[in-house]
Amino acid sequence: MSDALNFVLATTTVQWAGCLLLAGILYSFWRSYRRQYLLHISGSWFAMSFVFLGGGAALWLTEIGYMPYHPFRFTASAVSMIATYLQVVLILVGSYEIVLRRTVPRRMLLIMATACTAVGLLLPLAFVADPSASAERYFIRFGLRSLMIGVPFIIAGFATFRTRRVRGLGARMVGVGFTLYGINLLHYFVLSLRRLQTGDFPAYSAYLTSIDFFLLVVIGLGTVVWMLDAERDRLARATRRIDYMSNYDRLTGLANRRHFLTRLDLLVEEAQLNGEKIAIGAVDLDGFKSVNDSFGRAIGDAILRSTVDRMLGGIDGLATLARTGGDEFAFVLRDVRNREALCARLETFVTRMREPFFHLEHELFITASVGAVMVSQQQKSAADLLLHAEAALHAMQRSGRDGYTLYSRNLGDLTADRLKFESSLHKALEGNQFVLHFQPIVSLEAGRLKAFEALIRWQHPTRGLLAPDEFLGVAEATGALVDIEWWVIESACRQLVLWQAGVANSLSMSINVSPQRFHHPDFEERLGSIVESCGVSSDNIQLEITEGSALRQNEATLGLLRRLRAAGFRIAIDDFGIGYSSLSNLRTLPVDVLKIDRSFIHSVGRGAEDEAFIAAIITLAHGLDIPVVAEGVELESQRDALKTLGCDFAQGYLFSRPLDPDQCSQLLEESHQPWRGLRA
Repeated sequence: MSDALNFVLATTTVQWAGCLLLAGILYSFWRSYRRQYLLHISGSWFAMSFVFLGGGAALWLTEIGYMPYHPFRFTASAVSMIATYLQVVLILVGSYEIVLRRTVPRRMLLIMATACTAVGLLLPLAFVADPSASAERYFIRFGLRSLMIGVPFIIAGFATFRTRRVRGLGARMVGVGFTLYGINLLHYFVLSLRRLQTGDFPAYSAYLTSIDFFLLVVIGLGTVVWMLDAERDRLARATRRIDYMSNYDRLTGLANRRHFLTRLDLLVEEAQLNGEKIAIGAVDLDGFKSVNDSFGRAIGDAILRSTVDRMLGGIDGLATLARTGGDEFAFVLRDVRNREALCARLETFVTRMREPFFHLEHELFITASVGAVMVSQQQKSAADLLLHAEAALHAMQRSGRDGYTLYSRNLGDLTADRLKFESSLHKALEGNQFVLHFQPIVSLEAGRLKAFEALIRWQHPTRGLLAPDEFLGVAEATGALVDIEWWVIESACRQLVLWQAGVANSLSMSINVSPQRFHHPDFEERLGSIVESCGVSSDNIQLEITEGSALRQNEATLGLLRRLRAAGFRIAIDDFGIGYSSLSNLRTLPVDVLKIDRSFIHSVGRGAEDEAFIAAIITLAHGLDIPVVAEGVELESQRDALKTLGCDFAQGYLFSRPLDPDQCSQLLEESHQPWRGLRA
């Protein structure tokens, strides 16, 4: 064989190995990030390896005397042809998905793959029976192929540069590589025309394959850099979004309670330095719950936004305004000379709030109760100031609502109603008044029930069934929360044993654990004792701890998490994203499940920008081999969007409200495994 042929075969072998290496690297990135375009681009390099494998084999078979119609040579040519067109389709599809952030449907991919296979089989048949027609055969197989492939590569290269979303070194490498590779393919087309006319090639043509390989390496490395740049930008956007979500209310754009307290500290310090008098106010909307229940969340949200507009335009000297709860707000007033001036401002606001709201032909009347406190030079704690304002607010609500009250020392004392409520709370455990409800957790991929989350309720003798937020705060303040939480853990374990004895032998139970309980010295020992006495396997128990508890980066916390996992328990971070201590801290935590807080799910399915931070959290979790659960899924569009983003599990009213034990048992009996009795 000639030196030129030896060189071509050697470079073909190197290119084949290089393509396999790039395919493996990109496939490993796909396994980590689960981006569809990575799978397509990885497949394109795998197909390119067959281009060089088939082309090299056909060249070698030609050299040793095999005719074009010989089955071996024909097969090698067909493999090379089919792989060529598949490679082009896959790399262009992958680039399209990166640039436009859209996924090409599988049906379209199947159609294109079928067309590539058909063309790849038909072209080798041209002049296959005429050994003397080598120039014509070369033009049909390689010249036209180079033209058909080169033009799309040049177009893709220019499109990459013109797309506004494309930035960074990786994108420029891919754009340059596409363009130059396309130009080089057009060069091959010109050479094939020359051979068709003159019957020979220029001497340098044998060495062009090295240029091909270099350009393909540029494209491959550029794709990796591009992907890393894109993931870094996506994570940065998501981090900023999560930062915003952890400090601001999404509906109104106001600061949330935590950020308000931070601002309040600064305003109090500034006022004390300047000798200025300021006041803190707390607002609750009277009758908002009935409006929300009667007319729906859409009108309720509109009322809240209108309320914010009235506050911003109706309170003189407003320094800052925050939404601290569902229909609760807090504000700071500057330049408050005395109590009389403060009362005048509050009276103006309360009067303005009595004006009706008009929404969708409905005339709605909602008033406001306000509590406020003057800031003295001795008071420094922002949290205490807000608590004083809220104490005045509660006093206003007890006295009839629709008005304002200023804080005084006697308002800080517990009222008779509060004492009575606390007393009944202490007796509730002895009187078996607590019950557990269970909310299903569903696999989004398989559409099957995987676990239940245990949720406590209080069957109050006179007030009916109370949700946790109506009594757990009081229980924590009075010390009753300790016994209540141990009751929840033991009752949930015993219920799980009953279900596992029936058809749900692999069912898991998710149990919330408060920070106080999780960090208590006897938690690990007592938890193990309860699990052992109930006869339940720790493998089926998932402990949900808050993000703040998990992100306490100290050896005691990390050691406890490791011991619990070693004992078989699964650890889940609940309400992830609210605390936003640090996303990077997640890498050091021995956790098994990440639960995204419901506040992040509200607008999922309405556009890519709203889903950016969700996608980043899922990408981060999957990169650490941690499955993700979405809480508060209420709409089918949310479910579909979460499934597309790669979320593993979900719970919410779309699938089921929390059910009592009998309803859960009936659900399990009717559906059995794989539990297809739920919508998914």
